[in-house]
Amino acid sequence: MNYLDFAIGMAMNSGEIAMKCFRKNAIVSIKKEGDYESIVTETDKEIEKFITSEIKKTYPNHKTLGEEYGGAKEKENFLWVIDPIDGTENFVKGIDYFSVSIALQKDGKSLVGVVYNPATKELFHAKKGAGAYLNSQPIHVSKTTSLKDAVVSFDSITTDEHKKKLVLDIQKTFPKIRSIRVMRSASLDCCYIACGRYDGHIATCIKPWDIAAAGLIIEEAGGTITDRAGNSGYPYIKHFVASNKKLHKELLTIIK
Repeated sequence: MNYLDFAIGMAMNSGEIAMKCFRKNAIVSIKKEGDYESIVTETDKEIEKFITSEIKKTYPNHKTLGEEYGGAKEKENFLWVIDPIDGTENFVKGIDYFSVSIALQKDGKSLVGVVYNPATKELFHAKKGAGAYLNSQPIHVSKTTSLKDAVVSFDSITTDEHKKKLVLDIQKTFPKIRSIRVMRSASLDCCYIACGRYDGHIATCIKPWDIAAAGLIIEEAGGTITDRAGNSGYPYIKHFVASNKKLHKELLTIIK
């Protein structure tokens, strides 16, 4: 079995686990990291345990890095980067905008990326150099060239400091674009850029598992993803801007 098929299989099986609890009484706890409190469910933990177990059985020499249980250091030789549920708040509230995100990296570069929304049954995937796909159909970023026609999404963690940064980003950007979205799943937001539904995304304070898979999907669909200074290096950047490439320079200029 190749890496991509393996990742797709894990994502779809993980989606089945998620859907057993979606819009039911999810068991919720709070995970505190400094001044940031994040929501975590028993389903997040179950999915991450399932994925890491499958990887250890199939590729015992590979390392894993996940949102709930951590793992290996960045930029291992072969590293699977996992977000069991990206959009946990949506999952808990019964909003069908969440996903399982799985990427395989070699020496810090994504080779394979899979993002699966089991509620809508949309599966995005990419393999380095082989294009990006939604449910096996090729996808491409939008052809939008004017900011006034652009739909841009935003995301941030919910500390007071980052809420202020999020509001400032929106204040700077909103007057120059058509509309905004704040849906709170970075992986899906990026995949929506990849298939042309959104034109850009601006995020503060993100983690590798937020964009390890979706970043590759964007690039393979013809888009771009950088930090706010325009440097590449995802997913090991602390904030990012993603776009259909045509609008990237303008978005970076606005938020500087």
